[in-house]
Amino acid sequence: MTSRISQDDSISAPGPENNQPCSLKFVLCLKKTYSLFLAIIFGVIIGLAMKQRKEPYSKREVMYAGFAGSLLIRMLKCITIPLFTTSVMSALGRLNMKTSGMMSIRTMIYFLVTSFISTVLGTVLVVLIQPGTGQNVKSKPMVVKHVTIVDNFLDIIRNIFPSNLIEAAMYTHTTVLIEPKNNKTIPLMEWDFEVNHLTYSSNFLGLIVASAAIGFAMGYMGETVRLFTDFTESVNDLFINITFLIISVSAPGVFSLILGQILEVHDFLETLKQVGLYTLCCIIGLTMIATMIIPVTYIIFIRKLPFRMLFNALPVITTAFATASSLATMPTTLKCVEEKIHVDPRVSRFVIPLGATVNMNGAALYNTVGPLFLAQLGHLELTITATLASVGVAAIPQAGVVTMVMVMSVLNVDPGLIGIIYTMDWLLDRFCTAVNVLGDVVAAVIIEKLSRKQLDL
Repeated sequence: MTSRISQDDSISAPGPENNQPCSLKFVLCLKKTYSLFLAIIFGVIIGLAMKQRKEPYSKREVMYAGFAGSLLIRMLKCITIPLFTTSVMSALGRLNMKTSGMMSIRTMIYFLVTSFISTVLGTVLVVLIQPGTGQNVKSKPMVVKHVTIVDNFLDIIRNIFPSNLIEAAMYTHTTVLIEPKNNKTIPLMEWDFEVNHLTYSSNFLGLIVASAAIGFAMGYMGETVRLFTDFTESVNDLFINITFLIISVSAPGVFSLILGQILEVHDFLETLKQVGLYTLCCIIGLTMIATMIIPVTYIIFIRKLPFRMLFNALPVITTAFATASSLATMPTTLKCVEEKIHVDPRVSRFVIPLGATVNMNGAALYNTVGPLFLAQLGHLELTITATLASVGVAAIPQAGVVTMVMVMSVLNVDPGLIGIIYTMDWLLDRFCTAVNVLGDVVAAVIIEKLSRKQLDL
């Protein structure tokens, strides 16, 4: 590629907004953003009002309330894999090997460093606020899957190299420990186990590695595979425009999601009283990341104030809060980053899918605060070594429950106690996701700035 793709080039997804004047685009963006905000607010208000009923809502009633929201999530997840794979391939296919390699290294370093900073911040907040000290919280034990750190690392490596891409789109390989029937005091490392157990969950880590490998090859072969490169870009643009149509009618679905979630929670105010300091600790930490750490990082690298960027990212933040899924939000993130913040598509279509898979800005803090809170609750004496180990483990890109259980095992906390903090997971997970996707947006802007010389070649 001999020249940088301009922001008005055809690679930017064409859509209904692209033919509108700038002032009208701005108004449409405001309307969509405010409609999502209003959907969230009305969902909370009406949900809390409906909770005044003495009898708890049945499972069927909750299902009815959240039905429209489940349809929204299904539509967004339906287009995630084709958008995910074609984004990475089309981005790297337009770059040479050197530029692709440098951009990949910068992106991974950025995500790892920011996730580590989040875990350190979470640890400091727990030490200062002491949310578990003097608390007496009762909860039914929660049955969780036993995991070991070694098995989890090996599972990550196995999933990075999928043996079947069709299978990877539907299943993830995990190691399952088989609990001894007679002697339960045997250490976990001596339990029998089953390798390559298929879990019904898309292996996005393997898909992004496979897509990146294809993209690297496309960039290396250049004009030889130009038709295939153009095809992947066209498919990517197609799904971005489908996203535009889904988001334009997403407000009822967002309202339904929030309403159903609130109706599902029993005794919300009582739960908040029991784990109020823990919830406050998480929200303070996530707020500090979103309003201090991420903006300061933006200022250091971009040398500009972040207010305009944050305003343009509002549709992404609201969608992330409503769906509580970085992957479901990814189509909106791509569209916003390219059309509102004007990041080079060759960067955004690689960084955003990767960030939706491995970026842990918000989740790393959450996975640190929870186990440390439970350790304080159980009056466990935390050593510096155990605390530092928990910081490192919390930054591992893995499912939330798995990561939290690993941190708890490092701190010698009973994994069954995870039910205490999962009473507020439905709410805190939304804040975590919003912070995660904001980190993805800023990462795309920063990586573009750092890679500008290579992109201009």
